[in-house]
Amino acid sequence: MVAPHYFNYDVVIKEYLEDKGFLVDLINDRPYDSNFFKAIIRLNRSIINSFLFLHYQNQILKKNVKIYDLIFVIQGEGLIPKLLKWLRLKYIGTPMVCYLWDSIMNKPMLIENFPYFDRVITFDSDDAKRLHLEFVPLFFSPEFDILKKETRINKYDLCFIGSFHTDRAKLIQNLKKQAPDLKLFTYFYSPSRIIFYARQFFQKDILLKKLHDLHFRKLSHSQIMSFIKKSKVVLDIHNANQSGLTMRTIEALALQKKIATTNANIKNYDFYLPENICILDRNKLSIPNAFIKKPFKPLHKNIIKRYNLETFYQSTIGHYL
Repeated sequence: MVAPHYFNYDVVIKEYLEDKGFLVDLINDRPYDSNFFKAIIRLNRSIINSFLFLHYQNQILKKNVKIYDLIFVIQGEGLIPKLLKWLRLKYIGTPMVCYLWDSIMNKPMLIENFPYFDRVITFDSDDAKRLHLEFVPLFFSPEFDILKKETRINKYDLCFIGSFHTDRAKLIQNLKKQAPDLKLFTYFYSPSRIIFYARQFFQKDILLKKLHDLHFRKLSHSQIMSFIKKSKVVLDIHNANQSGLTMRTIEALALQKKIATTNANIKNYDFYLPENICILDRNKLSIPNAFIKKPFKPLHKNIIKRYNLETFYQSTIGHYL
C-alpha cells in the first residue's frame, strides 16, 4: 500500500486491513513530507525522476517480497510511470489499484500514471465523469461508528476543523462579524510556521485575528470526533477545485450532525436532506439561525453505513482479496 501521511488515514486503512488478516507493507507516496519537497513534486516531478525511481525501487526491494496479492496506491504523487512500469514487470499478474482523494485539477501529473493501473477510482464525481474514472466516496473511520450511543451536550453552534488554505480564514472571519453571538469553534491547521508567515507576506491573506485559532499540530481522530460531538453543525468550506466530499463531511454524517457546506454537489448524495444540510454561497457566507436551532433529522443506519470503511474497502479493493 502506497499512500500519503494525511491526518493518519493511511494508518487507519492499514490497521483495518491487518484486522482482516492481511500483511500490509505501507510506503509513503512522497519520499519526504517537507513542504519544499511537496512543491517540487507538484510543480515538476520530472526533474527528480531518477531520484524518485531509485528511492521507491529501493523501498520495495528491501521488503524482499516475491509475491503481492495486491498493490494499492492512494494518490501516488512520487510514483512516476517508469517506476509503475517496473512494478508491473516485477509483480506480473498482481492487480494494481489507484484511488484519488484529491481532484486532478490540483494534481494533474497523476493522469500520466493511469495506464499502469487495473482500476483508477476517484472521490470526485466531476473527475469521474470527465476522465471516465470510477467513483467511490471517502469514508469515516471505525471510531466514528454511529451505533455507539451516548449522551451528547452541544457546547458549540458551529464547528470548523481544517487546513489553513485558500479563502477559509477570510470566510470564517466574515461569518463571525455577521453573527457575533454564534458559538463557533475553529481549528486551523498549518504544517509549517515559515510557510504560513511567508504566505501572509506574499499573498496578503487576512491574518487570523485570534491566533489561538491557528495551530501547527494536527488533531487526532478522537479529538476531532470530540469537538464534532459537542457541536450542532459542522462547517465545511471545500476546495473550490473539488466536487468530492471531504472527510470532515463524511465524519459529520457518521456522527449524525448537521452540515453547512459550500459544496453544492452534496445535493447529489443519497443522505442529502435540506433539514440536515445547508448549502452556502461562498461569496456571501451566511447560515440561517433557524437551521442551527432545528434538530438533526435521523437517517436510516443503512444509508450511513454506505460511507464506512468496510464499504470503501469493498468498493475499491475488496473483490481482489
